[in-house]
Amino acid sequence: MLSWNVQGLGGALCRRFKARIRRELHKFQVGSCDLIMLQEHHLDASKLQSYGNMLHGDWRYYWILACGQSENKCGVCMILSDKWMQFVLHSQHVVERRAHYLLLKINDVVYGFLNIYAPNDRAARKGF
Repeated sequence: MLSWNVQGLGGALCRRFKARIRRELHKFQVGSCDLIMLQEHHLDASKLQSYGNMLHGDWRYYWILACGQSENKCGVCMILSDKWMQFVLHSQHVVERRAHYLLLKINDVVYGFLNIYAPNDRAARKGF
């Protein structure tokens, strides 16, 4: 499992280095990484199309669109290896545009995975 604050896949810096970001993500496919949780992707609905499947192979993407004043802040994504899809019980946004969870049931044991991108403003974080 990998949790990565990508600090703006939709930002100018990441657009310039999109190929490098994909190469870095591909490194985690070697071995046993089956779940990738991204935070702060900054992608709105129109930008999600340009990212499509970032990884080689079969993966299921659970994107939560970004939020903020200009729709370009935060956002989370959970990326699950296709081999685990048969075990998914439930997937849901817990906090709109900021938190998402997956429930998997494997051999009668339920596992929960929660991906959160909390506000960095102290007052907003308290409300969150």
